[in-house]
Amino acid sequence: MKKCKRCDNKLSIIKNKLGNIKRTVYCSTACARPIKNKIELKCSNCQKLFKKYPSKVKNNKENVFCGNECVLTYRKNNEKINTKTVNYFFPKKRTHEVKECLFCGKRFRVFQCKLKRTTVKYCSKTCLYSKSPKERFWDAVEKGKKENDCWGWHLKKDKNGYSIFWIEKSIKAHRYSYEIHHGKIPDGLIVCHKCDNPTCTNPLHLYAGTHKDNALDKIDKNRWKQVNS
Repeated sequence: MKKCKRCDNKLSIIKNKLGNIKRTVYCSTACARPIKNKIELKCSNCQKLFKKYPSKVKNNKENVFCGNECVLTYRKNNEKINTKTVNYFFPKKRTHEVKECLFCGKRFRVFQCKLKRTTVKYCSKTCLYSKSPKERFWDAVEKGKKENDCWGWHLKKDKNGYSIFWIEKSIKAHRYSYEIHHGKIPDGLIVCHKCDNPTCTNPLHLYAGTHKDNALDKIDKNRWKQVNS
């Protein structure tokens, strides 16, 4: 019976698909690997002792690290790392503010990143949609100091800057404002802005007109983009 070269254990007989006996020298892959003595090194960041194979250590390298975390912290402290990679591997702690729900009075946390986008006034969607559409509309509107000033909008806006309002489906808030103050929009007409501010919902700045009226208004105010032929 043959024995392993490394550990002197008995070798098991292994056959091929054809039935031929394989010539084996070692009993396992661990015995087949060449012996490599690990070197003891010191991490240049945390000063911790660790072992590594000599083939994995570069001769020209001044600094040696025990792991990826030590590499990143060392590069961060010595300003040898990009700001994007720092933010990815070392994210900042998310700050929050405590607010009170306007409907149920419950206190809830709002992260600062959300406060920049919209002013959150309700703790959940159930509290938000429990009010009537008119009440929700006036909560979202930010009136100006004077009557003729444009009105701001706290909730969502689309890519063109138009304020969006939700009543069973998403609609433009300036259209809803026109319906509250002036009644239903006539068929075939659209709601146009006199102030050319898409977020504005002030009824004094809104009027019903056709697409042609809107285009002529653009030309009068020199807002029409002419394409050079």
